[in-house]
Amino acid sequence: MRRAYSPTEVQKMSIPSFPFEGEWKAAFGQPAQTGTWIIWGQSGNGKSAFVMKLAKYLCRWCRVAYDSLEESTGLSLQNSLNRERMEEVNRRFIILDREQMDELSERLLKRRSPEVVIIDSFQYSGLTYASYKSLKERHPNKLLIFISHAEGENPEGRAAKKVAYDADMKIRVEGFRAVCKGRFITEPGNHFTIWAEGATQYWNGKKRKITVNHNVMDEIIEAILNDAMEKSEGFSFTDQSFIFSELSERFSGLSHDALMAEYGLKEEDFE
Repeated sequence: MRRAYSPTEVQKMSIPSFPFEGEWKAAFGQPAQTGTWIIWGQSGNGKSAFVMKLAKYLCRWCRVAYDSLEESTGLSLQNSLNRERMEEVNRRFIILDREQMDELSERLLKRRSPEVVIIDSFQYSGLTYASYKSLKERHPNKLLIFISHAEGENPEGRAAKKVAYDADMKIRVEGFRAVCKGRFITEPGNHFTIWAEGATQYWNGKKRKITVNHNVMDEIIEAILNDAMEKSEGFSFTDQSFIFSELSERFSGLSHDALMAEYGLKEEDFE
């Protein structure tokens, strides 16, 4: 049986954390130097650029290994290294060419091994949720950062979703912004901008689409209301009240059905 601690004992524990500053601190706080992170996002939204920026920033305090499972040492990785001038952290940053998880785990057990390892990607690692937990438990003094493909707004695949639930830091990349979804979140709405010009174009365009959609929905609502009012003319006010009450109940049912369909739920899920 493990030891139990009092609140005072826990409060007095010294837990090493990264002294992030500026925009890094605003977006991600000052997270612990051990544990697990997961970063996900759709292709073309700045995920690779963010990961390399993060790796370089972490090199201020520790050694970082990047396990390139997907790209190996190809042109895409070379471009990322050149863009972020990674030669400036040559002594603190190493690249592993498709090193499998059992080999990586053995490397991390050695003296003077990197304190942080970035695994790109989770989908190429061959890890299940169970083997992820084993890897994490075998290296409690390391920081494991998993890069994941995205499926909609979530990591791709059941195992990656479970990792995201378990991870200390969850970072979603969209439209050249990285947003913290984890336990170190500072203030809602804070984000790290990966590429300012691209982010401005993306989010301004998204706002316009949202505005257009709202305008169309407003027009549909007005059309339905006007149609109902026109067709109820000639009825007594009591009958009109009944018609509108019946419509309200039916629309409420349609709203419920639409939300159930949106989240893929069925009535039996609540029984």
